[in-house]
Amino acid sequence: MNVGLYAAGLITTLTVSTVTWLVSIVKRDVSIVDAVWAVMIAAAATVYAYGTGQTTSRTPIVMTLVALWALRLSGHIMIRSLGAPEDHRYRDIRKRYEPHFGLKSLAIIFWLQAGLAWVISMPLWAALTVPVDMTGWDVLAVLLWVGGMFFEAVGDWQLSRFKADAANAGKVMDRGLWRYTRHPNYFGECLVWWGFYLLALPTGAWWTAVGPLLLTYMLLQFSGVSLLEQTIVERRPAYRDYMTRTNAFIPGPSRGGALGMAVLVFVSLSGLVQPAWSATSKSYDFNVFLGQDKIGHQHFEVISEGQRTQIRVEAKFTVTFLYIPVYTYRHTNVETWDGACLQEMRAETNDNGKAFFVHGTARDGQLQVQTQDGTWSGDGCFRSFAYWNQEWLTGGRLLNSQTGELQGADILNIGQERIAVHEVPTAVTRRRIVTAKFTIDLWYTLDGEWVALQSTTAKGEVLRYALQ
Repeated sequence: MNVGLYAAGLITTLTVSTVTWLVSIVKRDVSIVDAVWAVMIAAAATVYAYGTGQTTSRTPIVMTLVALWALRLSGHIMIRSLGAPEDHRYRDIRKRYEPHFGLKSLAIIFWLQAGLAWVISMPLWAALTVPVDMTGWDVLAVLLWVGGMFFEAVGDWQLSRFKADAANAGKVMDRGLWRYTRHPNYFGECLVWWGFYLLALPTGAWWTAVGPLLLTYMLLQFSGVSLLEQTIVERRPAYRDYMTRTNAFIPGPSRGGALGMAVLVFVSLSGLVQPAWSATSKSYDFNVFLGQDKIGHQHFEVISEGQRTQIRVEAKFTVTFLYIPVYTYRHTNVETWDGACLQEMRAETNDNGKAFFVHGTARDGQLQVQTQDGTWSGDGCFRSFAYWNQEWLTGGRLLNSQTGELQGADILNIGQERIAVHEVPTAVTRRRIVTAKFTIDLWYTLDGEWVALQSTTAKGEVLRYALQ
């Protein structure tokens, strides 16, 4: 393979991105980079195909697939963006990197996108520069590409029609392909690039899987599913119910019915289902900050009927460096209480790739707990870290919903003070949880409503919750 051509591909993507950056300065809109993403890759592919003046018998096939993909994706994004302001994701980035964001955006947005496009284009470099005969891999590659284009194009078309109907304002798209996957367009994009990878396999360049692997990671954890769903539940509360019914990425049947709901309570990362009894409900939604940077959100729902209370918790945090996720945290927990005694806990946690679970059930005055490290049981009334109810925070041994450990905790009453709640100075009481491993401060209004949380990480950074 011609390594010089691959290097020329990087120069090409950097050139296209730099020109786009100059346009963005004039428009004051860096989100135009999204429409040029596919153009960068198509430009690099053109260099690979025609850079030496010699083409292979597969060149027209590969270039046709690349051109159709790029034209559709760039065209769709350009049409969608006509007359629209800068995308809210980029507005958030702009606020974070002011002043002089325009200059900084060249490296942290445009050149970064160019570098990613270059790496992802790696299978095209092999497919377009190594002369090989047509094989069965090519047939399979084209079929996979067609399937990907179907999901990508039809999914985008269905969503565009849904949004164009004013009657759907504020609603969640759950029809057509969106009934089977929450992101059919991202799933389709993934198939397209694994199709391109199959075109590279007959050349022996199996290692170019780096390209589609990077794209898949980006779609799932970086700029796709994870990033979008961090904020969409804040803007559209009905999306939580959609998440319980619909696969995130790979298409599958709607998770309805009693069996599906039962499974969700135990293992779903969305973890929030409708209560099976009539009850009052109270929700706490917090934006979560590490230092000055927002890293995610945490949702608490408290459902009560008489002595029975159910607590549902969902947390999603992502810490990034130059927009690349370096740490992710996902946690769901469903607890059932009888009075102030814990009766059941079903918690699932993914702490940056490390999985935890805690399944606890109280029977005949004994709590039995199963975790990834084993099981234990104990007699008496147990409690977890019930931040939402200051009356239950009385110290003693508390059950950690991530590890399943019983941790000794002292609860200190710090006193009354005033803090900003929704930017309004509010009288609150401050309480502090002290354990051997961490200290957490909690603030409650004078009538007992939980409004804030703050702790310090092992690295000395301040983690705080601000009520939405």
